[in-house]
Amino acid sequence: MAFRDRFGRTFARSEDGGSTVEFVIWMPFVVGCLMLILDFSNLMIVDAGLWNASRDTARAVALRRVSEADAEAHFDARMFPRKVPYTFDVTVDGDEVSVTVLVEGEETALTPFLRRVYDGKLGASVRMLMEPA
Repeated sequence: MAFRDRFGRTFARSEDGGSTVEFVIWMPFVVGCLMLILDFSNLMIVDAGLWNASRDTARAVALRRVSEADAEAHFDARMFPRKVPYTFDVTVDGDEVSVTVLVEGEETALTPFLRRVYDGKLGASVRMLMEPA
């Protein structure tokens, strides 16, 4: 019994491995935060790419450099990053051009963490007046 009491007191006072326990507890949290930062950064890059490419496509159609039928190919050439699946719609209504692009938010994820915290769509919708013919 004396051995057990002595071992218990020694074990309770010992601080060997204290930093290892803290490391094991905090490291998954830190890695998860870094992965979320990567995912949200990529989400913002895709959003900026959507706006830039859709604005450029609407401008090209409004200036009559690109036909309505070729607008999606023009958008695809301007879109960065390129491997993001999207839905594209261009409408010419009288003297107005409307370009609308949607991307599922989870399609932009680099890691599996974004799918757990973000459930939505990214979108860009740009309208421009047509140049006179």
